[in-house]
Amino acid sequence: TFFCSRTGARSNVKNIIPSLCRLLSWNLKSSIFNAEVKNQLELDPDICVKPIDRQIDCLLRIPLAKIPRRNLSLYILVIDALDECEEHGRVAEALARLALMVPWFKLVVTSRKLPGISRPFDELGVFMTSIDLFLSDAHDDIRKVIEHELRPGGRLFTTSRFIGDRIEILV
Repeated sequence: TFFCSRTGARSNVKNIIPSLCRLLSWNLKSSIFNAEVKNQLELDPDICVKPIDRQIDCLLRIPLAKIPRRNLSLYILVIDALDECEEHGRVAEALARLALMVPWFKLVVTSRKLPGISRPFDELGVFMTSIDLFLSDAHDDIRKVIEHELRPGGRLFTTSRFIGDRIEILV
């Protein structure tokens, strides 16, 4: 998961692809992917400041293409709040192309509905669905997540004695 932000490093378009590359390297645990990323960095040590299309080619598309299909399972990447990122239209276009290049690589992008973000996905024929969170009732889902996290071993367990039966206030 990559969370975009309006300010700071997470708003800079040049940080998204290197961050995704690092996440993939860590999660895929593929020596083939890692070796090709290393090779690309040796060929162009300044790749992280190059245009996003070049970053995607060198840090994602080429290394991912080197991995034999039999070694892979479905991989889902979530990019949250893309609309908060600088140049979100360029990022959306590059990500839509990447989603088409690597069939086992699925992309979930959250954003406000902006033409600059939805247009590239539409034009490239990438499946897209829109959910208006103001019209959807997610209370039950939120309640389930909170209840799960309040159980022993959950991230909120240490706070459960303070919350007690007041979960509805959090929801």
